[in-house]
Amino acid sequence: MELFGILLTIPGAFVFTLVYRSLLMIVAPRFPWIAKFIRPASYFILSLFALEVIGLVTIGALRSRALVGPLYEPGRAVVFFLATPALINLLVLQQRKVLKWYVVGPVCTALAFALVMLQFQVSEELYGVEGVDRPYRSSYSPATPYSSISCRSEGSANNSHRLV
Repeated sequence: MELFGILLTIPGAFVFTLVYRSLLMIVAPRFPWIAKFIRPASYFILSLFALEVIGLVTIGALRSRALVGPLYEPGRAVVFFLATPALINLLVLQQRKVLKWYVVGPVCTALAFALVMLQFQVSEELYGVEGVDRPYRSSYSPATPYSSISCRSEGSANNSHRLV
């Protein structure tokens, strides 16, 4: 099922890219101040993505998470969701002529697919495949059949439940 979801990101990202590009091409000429705001924000998001990739390549996900601290996951979520629109912004809102859909679509789809694969790789490195065998494991563990609530019998307080 996971593989099916990963494969669906390719057409989904392609359609999203084309729809967002079309909307941006309609809205940006009508409101020129949008480009002045969006362009620096897009450079910032893509710079965060570049910093993340550099950190993952040089020191790995575990040390990157330890270095950044608890803001690592929210930062990764921001980059994950905004990197593709940021690239579309920079490709469409450039000063030269606007790139055609058949250029923007595949380039941004490739970035979106790379972001999904990176998300899986980092998540498995931090939390493990099932979320139980890594340092930053999740609080819910599907491998543990019991809840964290203690189930005591009435006699357990005075050890009267011992087997002889």
